[in-house]
Amino acid sequence: MIFDSDADRAVFGTGESHNRTTFVRNTHETKRDDDRDPAENLVWALIEQAVDDLVTFCKAGLITKTDKCLAWPRFKRNDRGYMVDCAAVIAHSRDPKEHIRLRAWFNDPLQGQEWFSLVGCGIDAREIYRIVLRNHCVK
Repeated sequence: MIFDSDADRAVFGTGESHNRTTFVRNTHETKRDDDRDPAENLVWALIEQAVDDLVTFCKAGLITKTDKCLAWPRFKRNDRGYMVDCAAVIAHSRDPKEHIRLRAWFNDPLQGQEWFSLVGCGIDAREIYRIVLRNHCVK
């Protein structure tokens, strides 16, 4: 199970009840890895590594539930406009073979914050970070 509580499902949705979410998920997941743009594959690899790192740090007690995400590094792909905030990772499944795809959506210059789309739904990066810390921090 990806989400640990009904509250998490309320924030993120399940994908089945949102037509746009389901469409984006199905469209994306039907693409084979070798059909994807190499830059897109690099972005996914960076996101997945960031997820693994953050969960490891949480479980080791190196990050606590009160820590802020602002100090985490960011990766940019200027040629394609991708921006990945490594702190804005998803509520990672405890099964490492399962994870939610997080797509860098757009940078909001007015707010100065990164916003992300989680399988098609616009989600505030800080909310994603909060869920990860709640689910994985030991202290």
